[in-house]
Amino acid sequence: TKWQERRKGNLYSRGDKSKKGNLNTRIEVRKNGTFLRINVGERKYVYARIEAGYKKNKSRGELLQEIAESNIPYSVELKLKNGSIYAYFAIEEEYPEIKITKEKGVIGIDINAYPENISWAETDEKGNLISYGNMPMPELASGSKDKREYFRWQYAHEIVKIAKEKGKAIVIEGLERLVV
Repeated sequence: TKWQERRKGNLYSRGDKSKKGNLNTRIEVRKNGTFLRINVGERKYVYARIEAGYKKNKSRGELLQEIAESNIPYSVELKLKNGSIYAYFAIEEEYPEIKITKEKGVIGIDINAYPENISWAETDEKGNLISYGNMPMPELASGSKDKREYFRWQYAHEIVKIAKEKGKAIVIEGLERLVV
């Protein structure tokens, strides 16, 4: 039966901008709960009560309400697992316009010395080295997971702030794709 669940227990419905979300599987927020309206053909629908999963810093109800009210396309995948049906939602995000490019040079980030420090190098528009340095990160050597995560974000914001001030793009190494 596990094989049958994996093979037959799936439904995928793709959203469409012209349909204001997803015509075949639509989220509807009502006073008595949040439901997924599933089109079964010829203007007939079945309704399933849904609850949002966990998302850090968001209320579960808010997540579904935001998707339902946004009118942006979202895809829905229904999966049968252990006799229960799970709904997975994916929205199309519109990324902001790129404002900072490599036109004025870049700031390269090297995280090989993590968690002790992050090294950086600044180049001009032709790739010539202008300056370099490192940012000590003593807080990441110990402490709780949440505390370390907080400081990681603080350091990331500091690097972004420097790059914005200089009008330079950020380049991060990708050694897993390095070909020698």
